[in-house]
This record gives sequence, C-alpha cells and structure tokens, in this order.
Amino acid sequence: QAATAEEPQGGPEAKAEERAGGDDGDEDDEAEGASSVEADEEDNAMDEAEPQGSSKALKRKAKAEARRSEWKAAQKAKRKRLRMSDAGRGSATARGGGWRWRSFDVPPGADGAPGAEADTPEVAGAADGEVAAGPNSTAPPAEVDKEAIKRARIARKEAELADFKARCAEGTTLIIDCEWEDYMTEKEKKSFVQQLMYSYSTNRSAPRPVRLVYTGLETGSFCGDKLRRMSGFDTWPLEVIEGKYIDNFPKEKLVYLTADAQDVLHEFDPEKVYIIGGIVDHNRLKGQTLAKAEEQGIASAQLPLSEHVVLGANSRVLAVNHVAQIVVEHQVDRNWRRVLEKCIPGRKKFVDAAEPTSKDDAAEAPAGPERGGASSATARADGAQ
Repeated sequence: QAATAEEPQGGPEAKAEERAGGDDGDEDDEAEGASSVEADEEDNAMDEAEPQGSSKALKRKAKAEARRSEWKAAQKAKRKRLRMSDAGRGSATARGGGWRWRSFDVPPGADGAPGAEADTPEVAGAADGEVAAGPNSTAPPAEVDKEAIKRARIARKEAELADFKARCAEGTTLIIDCEWEDYMTEKEKKSFVQQLMYSYSTNRSAPRPVRLVYTGLETGSFCGDKLRRMSGFDTWPLEVIEGKYIDNFPKEKLVYLTADAQDVLHEFDPEKVYIIGGIVDHNRLKGQTLAKAEEQGIASAQLPLSEHVVLGANSRVLAVNHVAQIVVEHQVDRNWRRVLEKCIPGRKKFVDAAEPTSKDDAAEAPAGPERGGASSATARADGAQ
C-alpha cells in the first residue's frame, strides 16, 4: 500500500517539525510528494492490468484521488502553521509556493534582538495610556505620516521655485512677441505653440535662466487658449501678459531682435529688454519685424550669426525656440562660437574655427558684409521658420 502524507500530531518531534521554516520543511514536502507519486504510479500499473471500467479500477481511482486531496490539504495546513509561528517578526518572503514570514537580521543587543531586555513596555515619546510595541510584539508598525511627507515635498518645491525666480531676476529679460497670430495659418500657429513650450523648457532647466515673458497671449486667441488648456500651464514660472509689450515696458529699454537690423548684438545688457518675434512663416513675412520696431520707435539688432555660421540661400531662418536657446545659453557661456554650435540645428555649417568668436576678436578683424553687416544671407532672429 502507498504511504499517505499525514499532518503531524503532538509530541516534541512534531512540534520541532512545525517550527522548522527552512530546508527541512521543503524536504518533508518533497518526500510526501514522492510518496504520493509512487502511490499514483502503483495504481496506474494496476489499472493497466485490470480491464477498463472494472469496479476494482474505479475504487482504486477514487482512493488515489482521496489521497491526493488529503496530501494537498496537509501541505496547506503545514504552510499555514509555518506562517503563524513566525508572524510579526519580519518581512514576508515568497518561498515554497506560499508566503512565509522571516525575521530581519538584528545585531545582538539591539532592540528586538534575542537576549535584548526591555525594562518596561513603555517607550519614551509614547502618548499617555499608549503602550508601544515591544521587541516580541506582533503589532503592526506605526503608520507613516503621509501628511508630513506631503508638506515636506511641497516645502521643497516652493524653495526650488523661489530659487529659480531669484535666478531669473538676475538674468536678461526676454520677451516672445505673440502678436503675430493673425499672420499665420492654423498649422503655423500649432507649430508656434510647440516652440513656446520648448522655449519655456529650455529656460526652466538652465543654470542661469532669463526672465521669460510671453506678451500678446489674449484670452480667446488660438495660441493663448491652446496653452491655457494645458495641464499645469498656470503654474509655469514665467510671465504671461495679454496686452502688448509696448504698453508694459519702457520704450527706451526695448530691443527687437531681427536679422534685418543694421546693428549687430555681441553682448546682452541686463538693463535692456530683448524681443523675439513669434512668427512661423517660412520667411514669408521678411522685414515685418524690423518695420514694426521702426514704427514703434524702438531699437533693433541682429545676432552675430553671420560671423560664425555659413548661411546659404535655403538656411536663413531659425525657429523661435532656437533663438531663445541662444539667448539663454549665452547667459552661461559668453563664447558665441560654442553657444551657436550647441543651439544651431545640425543642417547649418560653421565658418573656420580660426575666425574671431568674441567682440574683441571681431574688432580686430577687417570690416565687411561677412563680418556682421546687413547681409542678405543673415538668418532671421525673429523666430521665423
């Protein structure tokens, strides 16, 4: 007859077996499983010798199923006893097909370690009438103060935001003029909204950011409503003005960045306010930003792109976010060559590295249209794409 796996009853040996939570329990499981398998193989051999459907074969099959069910129930009960014997002393680890509680390794003499004595069940700091969990207690650990964690996280964010705004106040003021929406198609407007997002992202991650301002984002406009519908836009650390920049900043401080200007800008004055034309027109509106600056009676200037970049007939335009990145990067690195190599798209070609890269070098170089003059091949700094 096949051996049947029975649950151990009383006696020191059975109790020792119950306390075993490691390899011994697994060996018992394997032995009992092997016994059950041997019994099943014996029954199968006898079934082959007996004709199919005979009463003896059916009885043996029923006995085999009963033994199998009994064995499964015994294994389930054993796993439950092991969990209960070690419950509350550590963390759960998956083993043997079920969850067993294992205690952490605790240094000798520490609280909760074997041999550590507690003078009193009360712990310093516990409230009156409350008894803290002792070394051998099975009480669950104290709940984490989620509100305190949330308050600490909010405080960190507020401190970081305050630091960012302080750094912005020390940098150059940069305006993106969003008053050109009526001149763009719907596809160009969508592209412009993306460029506004890229410009903000560049400034937000910069070690020395600028004071970034979006002007002309009126309520009800395509670009304004598109941005305001974005989740979190109202928390972006930038200035959004629905009105015009000419009505919100001193005229004498305004400088419109446009490739059509005569003057070349080599340094950003922190006292000035620089404007990028928010246009995505594929060079369709050439000269419009300069005309606007002259009409408003404000200064204009172009970036020294032609001093460092070979500008071909099909490579005369820069996106708004590229121009904004140039201004932001120049706050950190005053070397125009390195700034432009980092910010200009890969399709642009650069002049020989031996060419002057600073204002002082440019002063020593011979004057000419290729040295920052109003060349027709100058890339537009008004953001046209």
